[in-house]
Amino acid sequence: MKNSKFSFSINDENIYSIIDHVHASIYFKNLKGIYLGCNRYMLQMLNVNDRSLVIGETDYDLSWSDKAEEITRNDKIAIKNGTYSIEESFINDKREHRVYLTEKSRLLDDNGKIIGVMGTSVDITSQKEADALKLQNIHNQDRLAIMQIFHKSIDDIFNILHKNQIHALRKKIASPKVGQDSSHLDNIKLTRREQEIIYSLSVGKSPKEIANILAAIDNKEVSFKTVLSIINKKLYPKFEVFSVSDLVDSARLLGLIPFLPNELYPSGA
Repeated sequence: MKNSKFSFSINDENIYSIIDHVHASIYFKNLKGIYLGCNRYMLQMLNVNDRSLVIGETDYDLSWSDKAEEITRNDKIAIKNGTYSIEESFINDKREHRVYLTEKSRLLDDNGKIIGVMGTSVDITSQKEADALKLQNIHNQDRLAIMQIFHKSIDDIFNILHKNQIHALRKKIASPKVGQDSSHLDNIKLTRREQEIIYSLSVGKSPKEIANILAAIDNKEVSFKTVLSIINKKLYPKFEVFSVSDLVDSARLLGLIPFLPNELYPSGA
């Protein structure tokens, strides 16, 4: 219905005997935004016991005064268009954030003259919270699927060692000492974190950029110093190199640079 034709009296107990049993806020205001009446549910929202504490007040006088300008604007839309549906958010007297689905319509007298606005507000906070939780669960499931792809790709590539590349690497290592045994290069073992860093170095990422990428993957802070420490104290000794370029070349020749899906390292990351 576009209009609420309603002959209103603040002392009409028959009306209150009906609307006081509705589990939603019901209220009436005149064209100046002054409350003419409300049901008991709205009194509970305001944490007051007497309707007289609401009647004669405006939204600027109530606990949601910070939302009064928005509420007044919504009232005017309802009066202009005949009806208006909107979600309205409030902080109640208990400092709880609540969300209401509100339906507003014109309030008419017996002669059809517009005398104000009538509103009904239903608390949909629980529904909104459930929707937000559902979206978060979907996000978590998507992230888990991506991480599974990531780890499977690393495992698949990590197990492919090319003997001819290992032979080429032994020749490439600069100035090996006479009698030095480089057979241990056949059995280099890398942690997942070391694999992530080597891959990132191979695509031109700096240690600082790598720290940001790993922080996004782990969903927690990874420091620039941590990445440098892994490079200097873990990777360099394993590959017997002293520079990033030699590290990447050695890892590539050994087949130890994993392929990571574009979903994890999109272009420009």
